[in-house]
Amino acid sequence: MAKKTKSFEEALTRLEEIVTSMEEGELSLDDTVRLYKEGVSLAALCGGKLTEARQQVTMLSAELDGQISEKPFELREEE
Repeated sequence: MAKKTKSFEEALTRLEEIVTSMEEGELSLDDTVRLYKEGVSLAALCGGKLTEARQQVTMLSAELDGQISEKPFELREEE
């Protein structure tokens, strides 16, 4: 049976659980390494899903003549 892909929210929740467990400092070294590897994988999954979402977002802008057009979403660089 194929493994179900986690949603962004599921992955983020699990990542938060991992961080909390590691911050408590009561895990064995083996468990810490295992959770770290899982966390890195989940962080990559979340990053990929955010990149996909960013590519799909479009902004609507009203043109001077009243027409509405779509343009890709662009992040603004902080000054």
